[in-house]
Amino acid sequence: MALLAGACMGTGAFLYASNFSKLGINGLAMIGPSGASLCLIIRIFKEIKFRRATGSWFKEKNSRVLKEDGKIRWSSLVPLIANICTNFGFLLVMSVGWKLAKASGINQGVIAAMISLASVFNIVIFYFKFGEKISWLHLIGITFMLGCITCISLEAAGKGGDEEVDGDEGYVSEDAFGLSQVMAASLAVLCGVTAGVFMSIKHLFIRLYKANYSGLDMGVDATMFEFAICCFFWLPLSSTDFRPDLTQVIIGIIAGCLMSLSRVFISIAVSIGLAAPANSLMTTHSIHQSCWSAAIGGQTLSPLQILGLIFGLVGVFSISYFDHLAS
Repeated sequence: MALLAGACMGTGAFLYASNFSKLGINGLAMIGPSGASLCLIIRIFKEIKFRRATGSWFKEKNSRVLKEDGKIRWSSLVPLIANICTNFGFLLVMSVGWKLAKASGINQGVIAAMISLASVFNIVIFYFKFGEKISWLHLIGITFMLGCITCISLEAAGKGGDEEVDGDEGYVSEDAFGLSQVMAASLAVLCGVTAGVFMSIKHLFIRLYKANYSGLDMGVDATMFEFAICCFFWLPLSSTDFRPDLTQVIIGIIAGCLMSLSRVFISIAVSIGLAAPANSLMTTHSIHQSCWSAAIGGQTLSPLQILGLIFGLVGVFSISYFDHLAS
């Protein structure tokens, strides 16, 4: 299930990034309606299924909506709002990161690999908050993750020596906000790291409130609101010269569905007991996106980018493998 989540996320991210990253954050409007609608359908289906099976709309114990005394469990709003904010923050920074990566000549899938840093952030946060142990496999994983950052950062720094782009030495087109190539590439990497921070904060709130709010319910609810927020970007998008044709609309619908499904699939993987290796398997989305970008999008992978991808995957697998052994 986690591998399926990675495939959906990688393919959906490729479709979005390769077709709409030039629009910046306004491009989120293209995936908002389909993603929100799909999650709404899943939520309605789950509620009807539960109602038919139990004769009630709410669980008697550990309900995310009602307490045992029948009062509303307002505390459930905390993890829900936190997940909506972190999920939306993830989409926001990645949309900017993919825009900058494409403009500066970096494969967009490589930026997605930086999200695997969430595993490192989890180690630090969970060590101080929950007292979880740090093993030698964790340290090996962190070392590989640092290698991933080093390789991709060197690739970004090397963009400063590239040939002229659009006639101005050291500068790229307006697709990168007029920044120098090295600055655009560096900020793209930073966006990937920031996305990892958002994911780590999300994991923290899921862990804190998992007794009453299951990972599956959280995945569906938060993703539904997250993509609903994306719909509001139709307002600024409509004021631009961009007018999507039928093909672009269809691509947006497919990308939104795949990206939202990936959140649901990874939530299911965690809820059925695959929490330990699920994060590492989910990071295969960067491989899918990188391969699609190279094969179809014409975004070549340099040796440093390939090495960074390998280091990132080995690092996150090392960290998650120990978590699996410990569980």
